[in-house]
Amino acid sequence: MSTRDQLELAKIMGCVSRHAARQAGERAHAVDEVRRAARGRADLLGQAAGTYRAQTLSGDRAFWYSDVATRLCVDAGADVDVARRATAAAAVLVQPRRRGPAGGPTP
Repeated sequence: MSTRDQLELAKIMGCVSRHAARQAGERAHAVDEVRRAARGRADLLGQAAGTYRAQTLSGDRAFWYSDVATRLCVDAGADVDVARRATAAAAVLVQPRRRGPAGGPTP
């Protein structure tokens, strides 16, 4: 992914996170704003959706808004095939780290 695409993805994810964290307000407005932030890039919306979905599957409570964020991306027009591939790739990155008996790294 190019640096320009990474910056666009960060912008999209910022918009999605802002709306998902609020959980209030008009849903149609949130979807429209996410769609405008993506500027027709269904692939980047798919990447964002997959990343949020992987966070949901990680079981980490810090990602409480990820389910809402995933749905926002899909409703805004995310490429679902890209989202599926991104979920698998991101799941490796967000899975909980294994700890040894004393809380340190595994032997």
